[in-house]
Amino acid sequence: EFFAKRLGPALAIVGIVISAYFLYKAIESGDIASIIFESINTFFMLADAVFIGLELMSFAWAGPVGFAVAIVGLLVMLVQFIYQIINPPTPPPDPVQQFVDGPLTQAGFVTA
Repeated sequence: EFFAKRLGPALAIVGIVISAYFLYKAIESGDIASIIFESINTFFMLADAVFIGLELMSFAWAGPVGFAVAIVGLLVMLVQFIYQIINPPTPPPDPVQQFVDGPLTQAGFVTA
C-alpha cells in the first residue's frame, strides 16, 4: 500500500519534472523532432500522473486506462529510440582540432 499510495504518485511527479526538463532542453536546442517527441512524452507522463490520482480516488476504470496510456507511452518511446538510431544526432566538433585550427594557428605555432 505504501508503494501504491505514496511512492507511485511521488515517482510520477518526478517523472513529470524530468520530462519537462528534457522538453526545455529540446526547445533550447531547436531540434524539431526532439521537441515533438519530448512534448508527447511530457503529455503521457502527465496523463499517467492524472490516472494515478484518479485511481487513488477509487475510480475503478482509472487503473486499466492508466495502464493503456503507459503502454502507448512505451510505444512512443520505442518509436523515438528507432528514430534516434536511424537519424543520429551530429557529434560535437572536436575541441582539439578547434584549438589547433584556432589559437595555435593564429599564434603561428602550426607550420604545416
